[in-house]
Amino acid sequence: MIWLMLLACSVASRVEKADADLRAGNLASAEERYRAVLDRSPEQVDALYGLGWVYHLDGDPGRAREYFKRCVRVAAEDLRCIRGLGSVAMSEGNSVQARSYYDQALVLEPNDARVLSSLGLLLLSQGDEEGALPHLLRAGQLEPERGEHSYNVAEAYFRKGQHQEALDAIDAGLAKGATELRFVGLMLELRALVLVRMTSGRVDPLACESTAPPVLSWLAAADADLDRAEAIGVALPNLPAARRQVHRRRSKVTEKCPQ
Repeated sequence: MIWLMLLACSVASRVEKADADLRAGNLASAEERYRAVLDRSPEQVDALYGLGWVYHLDGDPGRAREYFKRCVRVAAEDLRCIRGLGSVAMSEGNSVQARSYYDQALVLEPNDARVLSSLGLLLLSQGDEEGALPHLLRAGQLEPERGEHSYNVAEAYFRKGQHQEALDAIDAGLAKGATELRFVGLMLELRALVLVRMTSGRVDPLACESTAPPVLSWLAAADADLDRAEAIGVALPNLPAARRQVHRRRSKVTEKCPQ
């Protein structure tokens, strides 16, 4: 009995550390820890689910699906496993199947923040920002500490052209001290893009002294956001493109209003 209790504690500790690695974007370490759990307990649901997300985030939908399916076989009513399958389907462009999985999960738990978030992201991927926002906002209300939700809400506002609302959502998310480093980086990256978009059309060549400095200040803030995002040390594939947008906008400002 004592041996079983020690084993359970060891498994729980490994899963907790693996989950922390996954949230931080340390996929290799998370994979190693989840696999160590499954070596001892092949049907451990948390590890099956976590490993599915490791492969999903690493761009390997086939292996991700395999582990989410194993997760469903072990725990048919664990909505996390169903959500995982929906996320894989969405990443492959199968929106009908993804919606089916999310609807199944919401029948089990109508107020699950992560399923609501996934459904919102599905609608966002289909260009339905108006339909996506209520789900994303509700997810943020249910789990206010998660940076992922703040980022998703900001992305929806950004796509709608509501730039100040996007900026407010990002700033609120960053102020909460989100621990998911990947989403902290993504929020900073998106913040820079929002600032670039907000500078559009604000420089008047006939009033350079009053219109150019504020725009250049915003662009300097965008550069600072990208520096902070890069310093986090998490892979952000779109960051170089974001930097180019900032530099192009600055070039256009200095062309209209030479310093």
